[in-house]
Amino acid sequence: MKKTDRFIVNESMSIRDVVIHMNNKQIQIVICKNKSYRKILGIFTEGDFRRLIFKGYNIDDPIGNYINKNFQYVTKESSDADIINIFKKYKIDFLPVLNANNLVNVLYRNNFKIVKTKNTKKKISNHVIIMAGGKGTRMDPFTRVLPKALIPIGDEPVIKLIMTNFKNYGVKDFTVSLNEKSEMVKAYFNQNKNSFKINYLEETFPMGTVGSLSLLKRKFNKPFFLINCDVLINVNYEDIINFHKKNKNVITMVASLKRSTIPYGVCKVDKNGNLLDLVEKPSTDSLIVTGLYLINPEIVDLIPNNRSFDFPQLIEEAFKKKYTIGVYPISQNSFNDVGQWDLYNKTIMELEEFNS
Repeated sequence: MKKTDRFIVNESMSIRDVVIHMNNKQIQIVICKNKSYRKILGIFTEGDFRRLIFKGYNIDDPIGNYINKNFQYVTKESSDADIINIFKKYKIDFLPVLNANNLVNVLYRNNFKIVKTKNTKKKISNHVIIMAGGKGTRMDPFTRVLPKALIPIGDEPVIKLIMTNFKNYGVKDFTVSLNEKSEMVKAYFNQNKNSFKINYLEETFPMGTVGSLSLLKRKFNKPFFLINCDVLINVNYEDIINFHKKNKNVITMVASLKRSTIPYGVCKVDKNGNLLDLVEKPSTDSLIVTGLYLINPEIVDLIPNNRSFDFPQLIEEAFKKKYTIGVYPISQNSFNDVGQWDLYNKTIMELEEFNS
């Protein structure tokens, strides 16, 4: 198998299957060929996927209907100067290298001297708050012994994996909100060497999913990330920041596309109770909250002091202020909830398969 084969998809594949393929191969662009794989038809990127979600398209439609057919590309004979000019002119992040109808390579903008760093991940300096104060009742009886932040994923607890993901983007400063078994979380970081700068925010009573943020009023001057301690999310944090700024959001919620199937036949009836249709085990797609958010500092002022306060209440207060709240969609494969047993076991199996 050639190295470039992972970028190739077929026009008859569904949008859903293509996005799953992109996540499995850890790529942000695919090259779409016709059914016989003899002709290149166009390209499809993560950004294209998000635009389709916003417009409400059916993601079970064939990808061939939604590809970009007027895309930029280069050949093996193209000089570095030509490549850099294309990146600059069109403000794109990827360039396929084609030889007739064959993909030779995919070039990345950050591999050229257009940006200051050769690292494909731009460094960010936004603060990260990890909510780790819950009881973790979904993971009982595990959480009778250990806090949910220390749920093991392989050789590391989930909270360390979350922090490492942010550290890879240059994040150094973390605040961990604690309540249940707080001393165990602090003991873990004290006993294990790490390069994280951690502040602890300790609740004196259960303050709900965001109530403890009231203790941080006037602490930040730029948007901060808020994440639950039992989710692993494969996402580009820089893209979220850019999306947040571009849309002038005060809150950006990262949401995962989730397909739900009703395990029964569903009756559709008219107003007289007459059967119109019987749909066997229908499925629907929804954008579900992942537990990762980017939040402007002024939002913290909406959280009352010394009260239990949950995220839906915060959204309600933000709506009253007519603030702009954005949703940044990601695919189902980019989101792993390890806060309940069935999903935890699923995550473990997926990671073992990926690392094997």
